[in-house]
Amino acid sequence: MSSNTPPNPLTPPPISQRTFLKFSSLPPELRQRIWKFSINDISPFVHMRWDKKKRGFRSLRKPPAILHVSGESRAVGLKNWTLAFGSSPEFARTYYSFESECVYFDWHSLGAEPGRLGRKIMDEECAKGKCTFDFLYEH
Repeated sequence: MSSNTPPNPLTPPPISQRTFLKFSSLPPELRQRIWKFSINDISPFVHMRWDKKKRGFRSLRKPPAILHVSGESRAVGLKNWTLAFGSSPEFARTYYSFESECVYFDWHSLGAEPGRLGRKIMDEECAKGKCTFDFLYEH
């Protein structure tokens, strides 16, 4: 490739240009602000389906990446998300923000006789603040 040829925008830059090795050298206040900014990069909608084999609600959404980067990022992320939607805390498997996300339960995934939702998730979760619960009815 000659020096006059523009770089291909579809070709990712070399790893040395994609990695910011000085992040840990930044002041803690700035790192915290960066981690908090990354929280806004996730869809606020969570689609839950009943998993008969595991007898619990599951989401196809992956856990927020911020929870897996470092201890520092995880601490920031856990201020926003908590494990939710289990019949008791030890069965909760989906990270969810009751302050900023909206959950959609797929009612048909519960089967012909779904029973009471309260037996499937904790009552405290149904009563939490700004959370919106909706149900998807597919025909």
